Amino acid sequence: MGIVVVFVYKKIRRGNFVGKIPQGLKKAVKFKKLNDIKPPVMAKPENQKISSKAVQNVIESGSRERVNVVSLKIKNNRETVEDKKAAHVLNKVLLNAKNHGGKVYVDGDYRIVVFAPVLTKEIDNTMRSVSVAKAIERMLKAYNKSAHTKIDFGIGTHIGEMVVEQNRHKFKFTSIGGVIINAKRAAEAAVEAVLATEPLHGRIVGKVKTKRTGRYWEVMSIPKREDYEEFIHNFLERIKSD
Repeated sequence: MGIVVVFVYKKIRRGNFVGKIPQGLKKAVKFKKLNDIKPPVMAKPENQKISSKAVQNVIESGSRERVNVVSLKIKNNRETVEDKKAAHVLNKVLLNAKNHGGKVYVDGDYRIVVFAPVLTKEIDNTMRSVSVAKAIERMLKAYNKSAHTKIDFGIGTHIGEMVVEQNRHKFKFTSIGGVIINAKRAAEAAVEAVLATEPLHGRIVGKVKTKRTGRYWEVMSIPKREDYEEFIHNFLERIKSD
């Protein structure tokens, strides 16, 4: 009886954050945030202290994986959502990111794409995530050239650890090191460009052409000798055909 009570209490205590899914995508990804485990005294989420026991409980319920995150911030989100063509382009871009192994969810002005080994069957998803981020940038820039309502955006890429929980064919991701926050900050700083964080940049040195921009690195181009150039081409062609 005691074990059952403790188990039920833990299940109730854990709060799930469910992002809204873009139109055209079937299911949202649930991110269980450690800082959603609230103490009795009300406080801002970023100021809450999580006990080591609470962290351990979450970690034991899943497996730790190194994941890559692409964060797309729409800086004029209200205007974009109200414009059917702009919204359609965003949905197609995110749908194609999903088709390339990413899990997508919407958080206010942000569209988050997570690439994890459990989903892509690849240990390192760094080049995959950077290629998708660069393809999104190219597509949105191409759309803005002739669009009445231009999409004001920024893209950030980051790498870190998450706890992945699998229940049949459903996956839940728990951030244990500010992975999503760091990707969002990079996206906020970007101006119609892809900015990589320092940890992510360390993974692409020598593979991708970058330029230092403040505390981040702007992804300028992916050399044609890389196999992922074809990956980007196919990505964009699929969107165009749609």
